[in-house]
Amino acid sequence: MIASRAFAGCFAIGLVVCGCSSASPPTPAMASAPVTPAAPAAAPGPVSPPPSESPVIVASALSQSAPAAATAGCPAPEIRAYEIAEDLGGLSGVAPADQPGEFIAISDAGGVYTLSLGDDGAQLTPQGRLAGLETATNSDRDAEALLRLPDGRWLVSFERSHRLVVFPPGLSGLTGGPATVIAVPDAWRALDWNRGVEALALAGDGRIVAIEEGVPLQLAGRAAWRFDPPTGASIAATALTYSTGFAVAPGDAVGGNDGRIYVLEREITGLGLSARIARITEAADGSLSVETTLDLSGSLPAANYEGMTIDPYRSEGQRFVLVSDGDGGARSIIVDILTADCVF
Repeated sequence: MIASRAFAGCFAIGLVVCGCSSASPPTPAMASAPVTPAAPAAAPGPVSPPPSESPVIVASALSQSAPAAATAGCPAPEIRAYEIAEDLGGLSGVAPADQPGEFIAISDAGGVYTLSLGDDGAQLTPQGRLAGLETATNSDRDAEALLRLPDGRWLVSFERSHRLVVFPPGLSGLTGGPATVIAVPDAWRALDWNRGVEALALAGDGRIVAIEEGVPLQLAGRAAWRFDPPTGASIAATALTYSTGFAVAPGDAVGGNDGRIYVLEREITGLGLSARIARITEAADGSLSVETTLDLSGSLPAANYEGMTIDPYRSEGQRFVLVSDGDGGARSIIVDILTADCVF
């Protein structure tokens, strides 16, 4: 994870977000008080939250458009940000559930949550811990990326104690197991202690791409791997190189509805962290690089965004959902971004 600092000029009291484009952005309406949203409709399948759970309410903080897209005539993305008042240990991964607007999130502490996003706000419901972590140490609980496989199983990457773990389908599989630890390449296990594999994405060809975070101020190359969804206790991974800018670290990645992979990148600047979403392109030698960036600098609350997914039920454009690590504090952020097809 990367320690974050507030953006000077782009973060004020609470969650006030300012656009950093030349045009003055519209003034958003601040919520006068936290409002409890309606309970989400019951989702089919085993990911529905137990009715006995008490939800953690995430109050709507702000709604504002991002700076204008680079493509002429393309509408600006719609961005909604929500703050979590409770200390969850930092949200680090997110993946779709069984219906539109429903997601599963995990934390750096190994916590599991159901997340419902709608026009009236957001609701986060705790569901327990990832299976096998009930008595684990903090180092063993450091979950970083969550991927839902085509057969419904879950794939989670951990850092500090670098490993890849498969869980059975459904919410009960994440919290009840059994959890299967997958043998990973030696180079994966030798990554920097607190900067391991932060990104897992399913490519259009059905294979998985994993990308390391890397150390701060690292040169452009990052270690990456490609492998088939695990069917046993090991993977046959092909080593790749992920190329990005200096002092830029991947936070997460996700397969888009167009079959391409999108990556959430965080850049260390003199003012803290800036965020952007880019699309991966693959060279003939197998190396990965990014193109067509959606720059979110000045458009998001200042936070260390570590998780990203795409709503697979959206038929036009992309719906990105971002979650942030609280960096040891109580404040974590959820961001809902709607883009048109022309943005990328």
